[in-house]
Amino acid sequence: MLGFSLGLSKYVVNTEHVFEIIPKVKIQKIPHTPEYLLGTINFGGKPINVIDLRIVIEGSPCRDFLDTRIILISHPSGTGMMGILAEKVVEVSEFSEKDFVDTGVKVKDLPFLGGVLEEGESSTQEIIIETLFDLMNQPIADKPCKT
Repeated sequence: MLGFSLGLSKYVVNTEHVFEIIPKVKIQKIPHTPEYLLGTINFGGKPINVIDLRIVIEGSPCRDFLDTRIILISHPSGTGMMGILAEKVVEVSEFSEKDFVDTGVKVKDLPFLGGVLEEGESSTQEIIIETLFDLMNQPIADKPCKT
């Protein structure tokens, strides 16, 4: 599992889906898209959409730290890729999906939030990549947009 932070909260994604981790590079904005869709980057000659996952979850943008990175994630089916901007992308852990406990709480707008792992006084929540892709592939016309 690859660990990262969004504000004060800790999250992980399964490393099976992590294609590459790159520094925050220039992102080409796309007009009239939701604020969380930062735009696209050119990666190996292909445009990759980049989202700010902190905006999606908390409503405020990722901060620019030295360890703020773009995590390139591939769809579990191998049919696509997206970038996730995240803070403090620094650790790979040996946790497995079975270590995370379902909280029983499902947030309608955040269905990609998976189980939680308690570690002493802190907790880490899993991001379910396939569900995140499903959410990002929905039409954006009804979502608040930036100009």
